[in-house]
Amino acid sequence: MADLLPLLESGPGWTIADKYDPRVVRFADRHYSRQTPGSPQCCRPGHNMVLWHPAGAAWVWWRPIDAVGRKDALRAIECTLFRSECSILSSDLVRAAVGCLLSWTYYDAGYRVITGIGVSDTARRRSRWSLPGHCFRAAGWVDIAGKRSHRAECWLECPPEVLRTTPRLAPVIEWRGQMQMDLSVTPCP
Repeated sequence: MADLLPLLESGPGWTIADKYDPRVVRFADRHYSRQTPGSPQCCRPGHNMVLWHPAGAAWVWWRPIDAVGRKDALRAIECTLFRSECSILSSDLVRAAVGCLLSWTYYDAGYRVITGIGVSDTARRRSRWSLPGHCFRAAGWVDIAGKRSHRAECWLECPPEVLRTTPRLAPVIEWRGQMQMDLSVTPCP
């Protein structure tokens, strides 16, 4: 929690957004994994938690509908989009998004928490000395051995010990232009 305090003190953090939110859709259109630029939404079918950070970042958690599942048969909740165009340390945004995930209705501790990284697609934006997914790794995520797909050469997982020690955070909810917050949990940075 101590490493999240500077974010908590910096003002509003992750807010719940809609999959049609034009701010998030614009960020999705600039993301390397975008399959249909110009689409009015930014998510896959299934359960989605769409987060927007007013400093300039977008995040999407995706969990498939249980009856359908994933093509790779993993029981997993996946970060399908993370794009930051702000000065906040990306690993802090990752930690905070994980904290928000823990308060999500569709979060299930029996599911793995994963993300895929397009190694060649992200090469331009990272230091040549950094491994793909550096900001996730700095937040405690680890490689999933042997997992590859046509859209991601590198797969990372948030290990159970990181999930257990991450504080549960509540993203701010925007409703008709007013901010509301669930005060039963710590606000999401």
